[in-house]
Amino acid sequence: MPQVQADRVAIPPMLIQPIVENAIEHGLNGVKDGQISVLVGLVGSFLNIDVKDNGVGPEVAAQRTARRNKASMGMDLVRKRIALFDRHTSATQAVEIRGSTTADGDVSGTVVTIRLRVQHLTEHVAIGDR
Repeated sequence: MPQVQADRVAIPPMLIQPIVENAIEHGLNGVKDGQISVLVGLVGSFLNIDVKDNGVGPEVAAQRTARRNKASMGMDLVRKRIALFDRHTSATQAVEIRGSTTADGDVSGTVVTIRLRVQHLTEHVAIGDR
């Protein structure tokens, strides 16, 4: 979004990549014409990062993962990065996963929202974060 000054806002490295990977692997697997969007915006003093896909939705994706007896480490890593970056926001507050629906109420994919307290680069330059 235009109000986000990308050169002045700090986010943990490799934060969005695991979520996009999960969208590809779990949400869009087998979906024709799959799409992923990433939208970054400001809501008050929080930076919101929305990763949205038009895949099968979180419930079907979770069933597929459970059948393979494979746990995804991507979201755990995201939560740990957030905890290290922002000790004032809990992991449950910082990450929300929900289904997206059409106007008819049909499942139309998954939206993962990350909420981070806005921190400027000057707060992280000393330790090398960007």
